[in-house]
Amino acid sequence: MRGIDANGTVNLTADDDITAGSVGGANNGNTADIVATGNIVLNATNGDITIGGDNNAAYSAVTSTTGTVSMTAGSDININSNYATGTVIQAANTGLSLPNYAVSLNAGNDINFAALNTSIDAGSAPIHLVANGLITDNNTHIDIVGGDLVAEAGVGIGNGDKIETKVSRLAAWVTTGNGNIEFENTGDLILDDLVGWGYAVSNAGTGDINITVNSNLTVDDPVNSNGGD
Repeated sequence: MRGIDANGTVNLTADDDITAGSVGGANNGNTADIVATGNIVLNATNGDITIGGDNNAAYSAVTSTTGTVSMTAGSDININSNYATGTVIQAANTGLSLPNYAVSLNAGNDINFAALNTSIDAGSAPIHLVANGLITDNNTHIDIVGGDLVAEAGVGIGNGDKIETKVSRLAAWVTTGNGNIEFENTGDLILDDLVGWGYAVSNAGTGDINITVNSNLTVDDPVNSNGGD
């Protein structure tokens, strides 16, 4: 059975943690924990948001069929899954384009990708990640599928374990600290100033920038690294 099945918008707010798709939760392997035709908004004011866990390979833990998915956590956002196929968060609104995002994650501390399957699938629509700390990866699978990806972090993005993506355009920014910016993209990739920063990729801390593309790479706007690489 589904935990929440809405023909419209879902707004969930908690002072502490929000967990969906966890082991022993509403997702018994048959369907998604939260599914809505409209927008899904999760807000854990002072805690973590954890999505995934025991979700079935055939279903996303959180799915918006025609809307967007937005998550804001005072602490961490953790994307987990025990299955090797499928998707944890899915937003099927592929008609969106910048400055609108199909999936937006905003964490007061870190965003952690630890799923054995795809963490986010937005089709060809834009995705926005913001973490005051780190955006981390703990797997070797594609984490993010989308059109445009805008990633912002205070300390590092994929530092020591690159974020695996399948996107068309990328803008990334680290503001401080010694963490790297590390991505590996499947398919052609354009490094582009998508949101008016004045550059496509910038590491304003002391870390490096390491971007690997398994096809063609186009640099449309400046890439800046205080770390030197």
